[in-house]
Amino acid sequence: MALSPKFLGSVNFGMEATDGTAVAENATATLSFTEASITDTPVMGEFEGLGAGLTSEQMYMLGRDVTYSLAGTVMLDDIGYLCAHGYGGYTFATATHTWSGADYSDATRENNLQPWSIIENQNFMGEGSAHSRRAVTCYASTFEISGAERAPLMFKVDGNAFSVAEYATDATCDLPAENPLLFERGVFLMGIGTETPATAIYPTEMTITVNHNSQTKRNMTQAITGYDTGAILSGKREVTGSIKIPLESDNIWDLLGGDAGDVNSATSYLSFSATWSVSAEVFAITIPKAKITNSPHDSNDGSADPYYLTLEFKAYSSDPTFALTDTAVEDTYHVAVV
Repeated sequence: MALSPKFLGSVNFGMEATDGTAVAENATATLSFTEASITDTPVMGEFEGLGAGLTSEQMYMLGRDVTYSLAGTVMLDDIGYLCAHGYGGYTFATATHTWSGADYSDATRENNLQPWSIIENQNFMGEGSAHSRRAVTCYASTFEISGAERAPLMFKVDGNAFSVAEYATDATCDLPAENPLLFERGVFLMGIGTETPATAIYPTEMTITVNHNSQTKRNMTQAITGYDTGAILSGKREVTGSIKIPLESDNIWDLLGGDAGDVNSATSYLSFSATWSVSAEVFAITIPKAKITNSPHDSNDGSADPYYLTLEFKAYSSDPTFALTDTAVEDTYHVAVV
C-alpha cells in the first residue's frame, strides 16, 4: 500500500449558502496554509446498569465534537476570507472592504460570522486515488494575526464544525499568486489618550487575537446527520493584543497611571494601528481604544541591548477594524457558494 502524504500548500473552501449544507470542491478560491487539522471526537454516554457484571452494560454515542484549526502566512489573496470568517461585521464600498466585528443578534448575513466548508487534500503528491476530508459548517472561535521582524505576517483561525466526512473528489491545491505580507514592511502607529494613532513606533513583535467565546451544542436528533456537532456563539467578544517596542520616550508611563495617577483619565488608554501596502493594495488593523493589562516596567539587565517594552492590552468601547483595499471592486468575500 502507499502512504497518504500530509496536505501541503492550500485547501479549497467556500462560504455556505445555508448552515449545514456543504459547498462543493473548487467552489471558490483556495486558502494557503502551513498547518491544518480537523478532529472528530465521539462524545459517549455510559450506563453502568444493575446487573452482576462489573463492567458497564451499555454505552451510547451522544454526539461528537468536531473542531478545526488552520494557520499560515497572510496573503492579500486570502485575508478577506479570513476576516469574513474570523471577525465579521462587514461593510463594502467599491474596493474597500471593512470588518468591524460580528453582530451576533443581527440576522443580516454579512454582520455575522460566515460558515465555511473546508476541504483538505492529501492526494496531490502523486497518489492514484483521492483522499480528502470535508468539514461542514465551520465557525470561528478565535482569529489571530501575528508577526515578528524578519518573518511574514501569520494568521491562525480555529473553531467548531458541524460534521466531517471523507470526500471523494480530489481537491485542487494551488499556491497563491501573491507573496506573503512581511511584518517589518508594515507601518505601525500608536496614540496615547486618543482614538487616532499618530506616533510612529517600530515593534519587533505583534499579536492581535479575537476570541468569540463560542460554545458547542450537540444535535440530538437521529436523522441522517444525527449526532453531529453544531456551534453557537455566546458571551462578549474579546480583542486582545501585544506589541513589543523599544523605549524611546518617557510618555509610555502615562499609560499605567494617567494624569496625576488617575487611571480613568484621557491618557490611560492607547490606540494602535498597523498597515501593509503592496502597490495599490492595502491591509490595515486599527484598534481605537485599549487598556494596558500588564506592567511594562521590565527590568534592565544592564546590557548594551535596547530597552524593550512588551505592552499587552485589551480593546474596549469601540470595535477594532480589519480593512482591505484591493482590486476586488465587488462583494467578493461574502458571496455564498453551493
